[in-house]
Amino acid sequence: MKVGLGSALALAAAVSLPVVVFGADDWKKEFQSGFASKNSWDRAAALKRLDPNNLDALKLLLKAAKEEDWYLRKTVAETLASKLDDKAITGKALDELKSVVKKSLSLPEPRDSRSQEGNAAEVVLEAYGLSWDKAWVDDCVEVLQKSKDWKCRRSAAVALGRLPAKKGVATLVDCVQKEKAYTVFARAMESLEKVTEKKDYKTAAEWKEWWQGAEASWAPKGEKSADEEEEAKKAEENKSGDVLHTVSRGTTINVRTRGNAKGRPLLVIPSYGYNRTYMETYLRNLEEKYLVLYVDLPKISDFDPKVPNIDGGEMPEYPIDRLADSFEGLRLELVKQGKIEDKPIALMAHAMSAWVAIRYASKYPKSIARLILMSTYASDRQWERSRKAMEETAKSQGEQELEHLAMWHSETRDAKGKATPRYSPVSEDDVLALRRKEFAIYFGNQQDLEIGRVYGPLVKNDPEDGPGKHAICERRQHGFYIPRFDILREPATEVPTLILAGDSSYWGTVEDAQEIQKHYPTSILQVFKGCGRMPMVEDNKAFLAAMEKFLH
Repeated sequence: MKVGLGSALALAAAVSLPVVVFGADDWKKEFQSGFASKNSWDRAAALKRLDPNNLDALKLLLKAAKEEDWYLRKTVAETLASKLDDKAITGKALDELKSVVKKSLSLPEPRDSRSQEGNAAEVVLEAYGLSWDKAWVDDCVEVLQKSKDWKCRRSAAVALGRLPAKKGVATLVDCVQKEKAYTVFARAMESLEKVTEKKDYKTAAEWKEWWQGAEASWAPKGEKSADEEEEAKKAEENKSGDVLHTVSRGTTINVRTRGNAKGRPLLVIPSYGYNRTYMETYLRNLEEKYLVLYVDLPKISDFDPKVPNIDGGEMPEYPIDRLADSFEGLRLELVKQGKIEDKPIALMAHAMSAWVAIRYASKYPKSIARLILMSTYASDRQWERSRKAMEETAKSQGEQELEHLAMWHSETRDAKGKATPRYSPVSEDDVLALRRKEFAIYFGNQQDLEIGRVYGPLVKNDPEDGPGKHAICERRQHGFYIPRFDILREPATEVPTLILAGDSSYWGTVEDAQEIQKHYPTSILQVFKGCGRMPMVEDNKAFLAAMEKFLH
């Protein structure tokens, strides 16, 4: 197990700050008190109260940008952005921010994930974009063109998507022609789509051809508010690809088809707690060869007839067999509609959803040509062993929120058999912190700002999903028990199978993958070093190479 960096580093940073740094200033004492908390929302609040125009306060913000996990680093970016937007950072403080970005131009490639100067520059570039101030276009352009640090280039590409300018578009077009780091390329493509409002160009060559004709006359449109941007994003998403709303064997399933209409269909099932959006950015290159079908998992309430509660329980088990049958019904419906040929498809599933894929391949082996299982468990017992190991690791490292998360996923029963979580959130802030932590541990490096970008912003409260629903959580599942599952009880399949695992995963460990491989002796196992459960994000180059070799 690999302990998350966030809470441990935050506590270490708080403890290591000598009292003399704060002197007798009230704001310093207030910060020290707030940042010493084990609750991430208290630490974030302490950072938000700092005035970045004060050089001592700015040093504390940059220290957090260098050392903390993604959530607090994102908080620093937002704090800086709010002041930059108001032109409230001036003089030496502004010079310090500019110098941080300048230093990124001389950083070597590759850099260690904990490189402090690179981390700080990445956060300042994020703040430039969040400020919506076009004064920072030239700085972002320079970083995207000259920096060897791919994480800084990625932040610059993201920022240019929020700062519509002709120079920025030209640089993004040039970037997608030359960029070798896929995560930078993917974000540059998305920024181009955002600032130009064009979704028709899928390749670097198409963007170059368009820009050669449009450069002379192109001008950015009026800027949008954050709410308007969110609405525009949703509208554009519905135009990108063919969104199908189907009822398959009594179950409502939504799926978006994108990519090569003549290529082999690849059905992609996301982790049971999240919607399809986190897959779409990082499977983009596969769309050149394959017709990728991105699924939104149905909620328990979408099933008809209703999924019954288990005996003696208050909720149903997650209906693995019903979903397997429904996905076969979806395949047949797509054949009927002429969307795909009546041939075996490739099937990829993430985390616990891989149990559905395993059952699908067992029940309908003639429908599946290739099976990809990513970061999943060998059984529900192994899931519980992993949960216990996570709780023990959290206790040994003083990771309070990680410990609470592990306990949140564990229950005790009273004399009447009523189940109660061993930990219940104490506030709305606590709920959100646990959700953030749950998603953050999908990654091996919890400092990575990309976690926040994939996770998405808060969009609204929802009665069913609870307070603070997130963009990536729009289809979040609630109200069911983890189902009973054991790979050893599944019939061996002759379907060619690829098993993917990160060596830093809390859930879906390498040991899980090895146990599954023993049951499927003809399968292929790919382990990604330094990755958690998101190798398509964390090591996209190796992930795509494994996928393309397997899917050929």
